[in-house]
Amino acid sequence: MGVNAFEREETPGDLNLLKIGREIELGQAREVQSVRVRATVLRWKPRWRSSNARAAPTKRDAGPDRGLRALRRGEIVDAMADVFGRYIERASF
Repeated sequence: MGVNAFEREETPGDLNLLKIGREIELGQAREVQSVRVRATVLRWKPRWRSSNARAAPTKRDAGPDRGLRALRRGEIVDAMADVFGRYIERASF
């Protein structure tokens, strides 16, 4: 068929590779992490709303759900505050 007729010798400098900068790479990694956090929080909020056993499930309660285990404590607290609200202590004398 003549496939070999179109071969050409390539040198290492012939490749035009797309190079992504470090700051773009880090920005994309942060964006992916935030999407994972939102997905995990959306998955766990209904469980927290229907939970009668304990108001604050631990990471151990997550079992095989790696999404909850990957969340930082502040992210869990913020999500639970959306479900249960925040306690604000009133100062009284």
